[in-house]
Amino acid sequence: MNRKQLGRRIREEREKCGLTQHELADKLQWKSHATVVALESGDRELKAFELFQLSNILHMNVNDLYSESKTSPLVLWRKKPKAQRKLLERRFSLRSEEMNFLETILKDKLPQLRPLPRKELDLRTADLFWANELADSIRRELDLGSLPAATLFPRLEEEFGVRMFSESMGKDGSAACCYFSFGPAIFLNRDEVPWRQVFSIAHELFHLITWNPTLVEKVENSAALHRKNEALADAFAAGLLLPEDLLRRDVRTVEEAGKLSHSGLIFLARKYGVSTTAVLLRLRYLHYLSSDQLDQILNDQTFHALDKKSFGKAFDGTPAFGARFLRLAYRAYQAAKISRARLARLLETTLIDLPDFLSTHGFPEVGHEEFAISSP
Repeated sequence: MNRKQLGRRIREEREKCGLTQHELADKLQWKSHATVVALESGDRELKAFELFQLSNILHMNVNDLYSESKTSPLVLWRKKPKAQRKLLERRFSLRSEEMNFLETILKDKLPQLRPLPRKELDLRTADLFWANELADSIRRELDLGSLPAATLFPRLEEEFGVRMFSESMGKDGSAACCYFSFGPAIFLNRDEVPWRQVFSIAHELFHLITWNPTLVEKVENSAALHRKNEALADAFAAGLLLPEDLLRRDVRTVEEAGKLSHSGLIFLARKYGVSTTAVLLRLRYLHYLSSDQLDQILNDQTFHALDKKSFGKAFDGTPAFGARFLRLAYRAYQAAKISRARLARLLETTLIDLPDFLSTHGFPEVGHEEFAISSP
């Protein structure tokens, strides 16, 4: 590939990321966007270190810059970020591709994963009752137990191979999902509290098990269909995380004379590891609340202040990737299938900080000593 062809590819990928030439120059710490103009026109040579820097900014592998442009996969957002959505989607896609790479090179050593259940969704006829019935069925099929919030993440990641990643989005965005050619993936907002993230995982699971590219395109192009699809996903998430028989039992333990206090509601949410919104949606479906009561509580700022106050310092944010990704990257390094530098890049740390990073997560950097084991 000559300089003009490489320049054209860089321009294509920059535009896919939604970056202007000025913004790319700023990220590269170049004094003027004229350097980017020269680069994209093929009038400037790209140094090796600049190539790696550029690939990191564009969230892609270096080799992909030297190949034909790929069609971007369709990502379904719960709440689209107003800023840098395309960059976030590229990051989501790259992380998923890296996970697929690790799984591929370690394939012979990995246990067989179970495929996610797939269900047909007809938005013309589906209603909240259908979504709750589906949630009960999927909870049993995934064997999530009596406290699904505690088992959902590891079960999806370890047994079904759902790729889990997170990124700091502030209040600007929420979760997203995609069914890539190599499998399903979920993208979380690292800044949300844990119980909100759990609800997001359950919400995105609905989209993954009902994933149909044609339907997703229709949903993305119709505000009405998008609202209905999101309402069904919310109902499914609440139903999945809050088993009816157990919730009814616990409601009896906290209600007084047929009334449920705000603190009682928060207690239920913390017990099940979910948001208070999830509990309210489930209580509405089980006819403990009317639609008017639900709306009134959801719009009650006093209640929201009490709920938020209870957060305290409940979390430090989630890691950029799940435990399975970390283990696969470490195993690939120990098997000499990837370099130390690539391990550091995959784990988003530096070569200098890599030993401390691994130690913090319970792994030694070097451990090649072996001992014999017997076949049971």
